[in-house]
Amino acid sequence: MKDNQPSLHEAIVDYFETADRAGLAQVPVQRHQELDSDHGRIEQRRYELVADLRTLPDPAAWPGLKAIGRAIRESYQNGKTTVETR
Repeated sequence: MKDNQPSLHEAIVDYFETADRAGLAQVPVQRHQELDSDHGRIEQRRYELVADLRTLPDPAAWPGLKAIGRAIRESYQNGKTTVETR
């Protein structure tokens, strides 16, 4: 999801921020993780997928939408860590 659907994008970001504060304890989430190392860099990618769309504003406005998700990439190189969430 990109910023071209601002209300849906904001709702998805809010969903995951709220879930993070609760430690993802009450969230029905599917997870996948990958770890790569190459050229002096270690990269960890985590993917999270949630099929419970009840918290989205007006879910009927998005027919066919079955789940929301995010990808978190952490890169470690030369003592520096960068984190990107999409």
